[in-house]
Amino acid sequence: IQNQRSVKVQLGVPCWGPTYRSVCNQDVTSYVLLALNRQGKNPDPSWLEQQKSAPLHAAVLYELSKSQEYLSEIQSSQSSSGFWQPIDVTTTSLIYSFLPKESEPAKKALSWIQSQRAQEGCWPTPSNLCNLKSTASAVYATSQTAQAAGAQQGNVTAPSTNRTELDD
Repeated sequence: IQNQRSVKVQLGVPCWGPTYRSVCNQDVTSYVLLALNRQGKNPDPSWLEQQKSAPLHAAVLYELSKSQEYLSEIQSSQSSSGFWQPIDVTTTSLIYSFLPKESEPAKKALSWIQSQRAQEGCWPTPSNLCNLKSTASAVYATSQTAQAAGAQQGNVTAPSTNRTELDD
């Protein structure tokens, strides 16, 4: 076939809001782009790229593109203690989960995340501030590190039967 043409069709703005027909939201768009990417789709991050970026959004753009520009932005916005703004376990855990684990920012972030664990096993400290979102984010991020370490050593370990119960 000679005269083949390619057409790119874009319907609407490549961003999402929290509800149907709502205003575009950077956090929601970030999560949707990640979900589409994990499903093997090729999401369009152009809207998110045009916004003033927070560290989490730069981390999502890094995860999608592996662009050194976004990695540099993430590194420069990290605090000396290892967290990113806003200061919470959820944001730092999600950003950490996208970083190369051998990088200095990842090591600082992991150390900070671990320092925020309450004695009861939940996040963040003190235990009266523990919440499900922070705990789930920290467990997700730190379990990736443990799985990567086991895979590098060729070890396969059974899931832990130790469970932390959180009382409401």
